[in-house]
Amino acid sequence: MRRIPEKLIDEVRNRSDIVETISQYLPLTKKGKNYWGLCPFHDDSNPSMSVSPERQIFKCFVCGTGGNVFSFIEKYEDISFVDSVIKQAQNINVDLGEYANVTTTPKNPRKEKLHELMQEVQNFCSYQLHSKEGRKAVQILKERGYPDGVIKKFGIGVALDGNKIHQFLNAKGYEDDEMLSVDLIRISERGVQDVFYNRLMFPIHDQFNNVIAFTARTIDANNNVKYINTSETEIYTKGDHIYNLNRIKSNRKTVDYLVITEGVTDVFAFDMAGVESTVSILGVALTDQQLRLIQSTTQHVILAFDGDQAGFEATYKIGHKLVKNRLKVSVWYNDSELDPDDLYRLKGSKPLVDGIESALSWYDFVIAYAKVQYGLESFENRKRVVNFVLPYLEMADSLTKDYYLNKLAEMTGFSKDSMGGQITNVQSQQQHRVPISVPQTSIFTLTNNVSRAELEILKQMILSKEAAYIYRDELGFLPDDLAFELSLLLIDLYRTRDKIEIADLLSVNLSDKMHQFVLELEERLTVDVYDRDIVLDNIEHIKRKMEQLSSTEIKEKILNADELDKQVSLLEDIISNKRKQ
Repeated sequence: MRRIPEKLIDEVRNRSDIVETISQYLPLTKKGKNYWGLCPFHDDSNPSMSVSPERQIFKCFVCGTGGNVFSFIEKYEDISFVDSVIKQAQNINVDLGEYANVTTTPKNPRKEKLHELMQEVQNFCSYQLHSKEGRKAVQILKERGYPDGVIKKFGIGVALDGNKIHQFLNAKGYEDDEMLSVDLIRISERGVQDVFYNRLMFPIHDQFNNVIAFTARTIDANNNVKYINTSETEIYTKGDHIYNLNRIKSNRKTVDYLVITEGVTDVFAFDMAGVESTVSILGVALTDQQLRLIQSTTQHVILAFDGDQAGFEATYKIGHKLVKNRLKVSVWYNDSELDPDDLYRLKGSKPLVDGIESALSWYDFVIAYAKVQYGLESFENRKRVVNFVLPYLEMADSLTKDYYLNKLAEMTGFSKDSMGGQITNVQSQQQHRVPISVPQTSIFTLTNNVSRAELEILKQMILSKEAAYIYRDELGFLPDDLAFELSLLLIDLYRTRDKIEIADLLSVNLSDKMHQFVLELEERLTVDVYDRDIVLDNIEHIKRKMEQLSSTEIKEKILNADELDKQVSLLEDIISNKRKQ
């Protein structure tokens, strides 16, 4: 196996901007010198991940995850270090093509094989669609207005009857238990039966472009079950994924806005209308994991659910959850009571695009929703409408608040001042609430066990090659095993380079424990200037401590020694050490 030379890894790292790279995966906001975003490595609702453009590292102050640009890509995309270097090289137009065939061991061989199996099924269904037996399916797709470009882009295929999927996979060498594990076959007294047959097949991918499931629409006019979907499997949990997010992430990582629809064919409709940043949550419920995927993609969501009552209710429920988690929410304007797919087939692109351009603000939708829920026929109903809407205006800016208070006043007859006063009272009560104290856990779990002197020496060694050589010649060891291991690593690295950056150090093949130790060291000691006196003073401090420790250990051995000769010999060692001092 060929290795990527360290100099080439350093070149890719040095030419990378970690802020620009991470911004492709999730939105970042600048605060002070650093950028902040929601940490994708734990359940984060309040931005706790800091990205430093100066030091070219990231660090989450809740879960402790951190590293350089390669570490982020490796962990986020669940790939090897080598693959993360190659991927980042592509991002900055550095050609590492000659290393692209370096093979790495899959992190989960079982999942890897199941992903390959599902890809084989997609390829086979696509092949069947373009065969003679697939003509009926092609005709249905054409009647629904889907051109060849959409069929190819979304990998649409067809599953025919006759257990063709099972036969195909058997011929490819896959076992029945593997097909069962991804919900492609059923086994009963009648034998093996394909789950999907006589159906259009729409593959569902994870965010790394692996096929993990299918949603399938019948092509049999006599079948009352319009859609069936892959059940939850080893590689697919419905609430963990968002349809079409993989294509958006492949192109831009983050987008100005994301249109969220109910079904896959709604995604096709918006895509044909030129609105490519459209996804489907495959239903009308939004899970916490799907919320995190959205947060990593955009800060502005446009909800475009069906125009029926269920879609109206889903818009409020999901919009409320998004707003609660600090996302901007707009609502696709649709007065047709049709879903996006049917609307496109009847009237073309214009109403879909116009609905995006004329999208309602969340406040407008909430007012409309409250009006439908309660009506305005009585004083109590109008009061309910106001009480429903006001909480959403609490965090609005003054201009927005003023505009919608006027709108509410005109609609309900209540005065703007009285409603504004009600908002002020609520905010005042919230400000005077006693905060609940939460015990803080130290993020320095490894460096807490290391003396300040050792940490100071290590930091100076990172800052200067001269410091490393002074340490090597004057001391050459550190009492803590992890600190000593890092000192040896630094000396070894200085054999081939004159300067070490923290971000470069994190590119070395470190153990997880050492990786965390380096990050903690960087966070605890923020000094960035080499000082020879700091090195020498701390070396002397450690020498004195070791001499004191040595004398104490010898005294304990004297007390425990059985023979007089041994006691005399140990006592002479103490006297010798004192003279050296």
